[in-house]
Amino acid sequence: EHHVCLAFFDPKSERYASVSGLATVSNDREKIRELFSMAAKAWWDSPEDPSIRLVRVSPQEAEIWKGPGRVVSM
Repeated sequence: EHHVCLAFFDPKSERYASVSGLATVSNDREKIRELFSMAAKAWWDSPEDPSIRLVRVSPQEAEIWKGPGRVVSM
């Protein structure tokens, strides 16, 4: 199954977000090099590590809540 749901919370604004969609795995080396950061070095030595992959999510539905249980936007 490639159906995924991503959930986010921003404690500063007390907003929650949920994004559902279809995921694909990519081996786009140029994009991997572009996105590679110091934080990524905790897991990989360099963007050339052959085990790195990208997960691309094409959103199909999204919801945003302000605080628990109050939908702001769909």
